[in-house]
Amino acid sequence: MQLNLMNPTEQVAFIYRINQLKDDLMKLKKSKNHKKIHNVFKKIISEIEVSCNIQLNVDEALKFCKKEFDYQNKKISKNDWKEVVDKIKGKSRSRLVLDKQEDKKNPEEQQNRLPDNLIWGITCMCCGYFLRLIPIPVCHHIGNVLLGSGFSMCSNAITSKTEADKKREEEEKGRYLCAA
Repeated sequence: MQLNLMNPTEQVAFIYRINQLKDDLMKLKKSKNHKKIHNVFKKIISEIEVSCNIQLNVDEALKFCKKEFDYQNKKISKNDWKEVVDKIKGKSRSRLVLDKQEDKKNPEEQQNRLPDNLIWGITCMCCGYFLRLIPIPVCHHIGNVLLGSGFSMCSNAITSKTEADKKREEEEKGRYLCAA
C-alpha cells in the first residue's frame, strides 16, 4: 500500500478531522439509527482515502474483526455475521427498512433482531483497523481506542444475545413440557 505522506500542517488538519469523526461515531454508541452510523463510517473511510491517497478494503477490516472474535472465542452465528456485514457495507434491506412495521406485526422478530451495539462495535473496529494503517502515532492511538471500544461493545452484545437466546429456548422447552 503506497501512502501519500502529508506535511505537518496537513497531518494536524487530518488528525483534527479524524478526531471529530471519531467523536461523531462515539456519540452514536447508543443509537439505533444504522444509517447515521453507516454515514459516519463512510466519512471516515473517505477522509482516510482522500488524505492519504490510498484505497481501503472494507472486506479486509471485516476479516480482521472476524479473526479477533474467533481469537477471543466470541462466537457470532453465520446469519448474524452476514447481516452485520450487509449493514456495514450498506447493502442490507432486511430488518432495516421495515423495522418499525415488522416490530409491530411480529414481536418474535423483534426478539431475534441483531443487537444495535454489535453493528456499532464492528463499525468502530473497522475504523480502528483503518486508522492503524496510517503511520502517524496519533492515528494509531485513535485506532486503538476505536478497536478497544468496538470489541468491548461487541463482546457485551454477543454475550447478551447468547444469554437471551438461551433463556428463550429454556422458556420454549418449559412450554412444551407443560403442554405435554
